[in-house]
Amino acid sequence: MPNLPNDLEREIFKISAVSRPLCIPTLMLVAWRVKVWVEPTLYRTIVIWQSARFAPTPTPIEGHPTFYRKTLIPIIKSKPLPFFRDSVRHLLIHQIPEEDTQGQFILSACSGLEDLCVFELHPLSSHSQHFPLKRLY
Repeated sequence: MPNLPNDLEREIFKISAVSRPLCIPTLMLVAWRVKVWVEPTLYRTIVIWQSARFAPTPTPIEGHPTFYRKTLIPIIKSKPLPFFRDSVRHLLIHQIPEEDTQGQFILSACSGLEDLCVFELHPLSSHSQHFPLKRLY
C-alpha cells in the first residue's frame, strides 16, 4: 500500500478540516497525528451559548459547532496555555456580565482573538484591552 508523504497528508487533512469544521471530531478519530493537525482548527471559530436551561438553543452558525460553557471550560483546562491563544481567532459568546467568572476565564484563555462578538456585554474595557482585535461586534 503506497504511503503519502507526511507533509502532503497533513495538508489534505487540514484542508478537509477548514472546509468542513463540523467533521473535525470525526477526522480526529483517524489517527493521533491527524488529531494533532486538525484539532486547532476545531477551535478557530468558537460559538458559545449559555446553558440551554437559561436561554433557548441558538440557531447555529452554518458549518460551525456550538459549544456550551460547561463543556468548553474543561477542554480549556485540559490543554496547555498557548493552545487556545494560538488556535481561537473568532469568538461569539452569548453574554459576559461583570460577575461572570466562566466568561472571564474563556476570554482570558482566548487571548489571540481577532474577532469578538458578544451579546449582552457589560463593561468591556477590562476585556478588550488584552486582545489583538480587528473587529468587535
